[in-house]
Amino acid sequence: MSDRLNTYSKHEPKHCPRCNKEFVCNPFNISSCDCNNIQLSPEETTFIANQFSDCVCNACLKELKHAYDLIQHHDKT
Repeated sequence: MSDRLNTYSKHEPKHCPRCNKEFVCNPFNISSCDCNNIQLSPEETTFIANQFSDCVCNACLKELKHAYDLIQHHDKT
């Protein structure tokens, strides 16, 4: 049981499905994950989730957030 708890508390190295760079993810404690510092609206979250089934790195999160904003701005003009 303690091994299982240790697994849940550890950061997990991953490769971003968008850029393939390695980054650290903590899916079992999202509040301590770096991605928690990027504020996404529910619409931005849906936009990203529709493209990727797994976490993406922070650089890609920022780029995808910006891409969503550009699409929304374009649709309003």
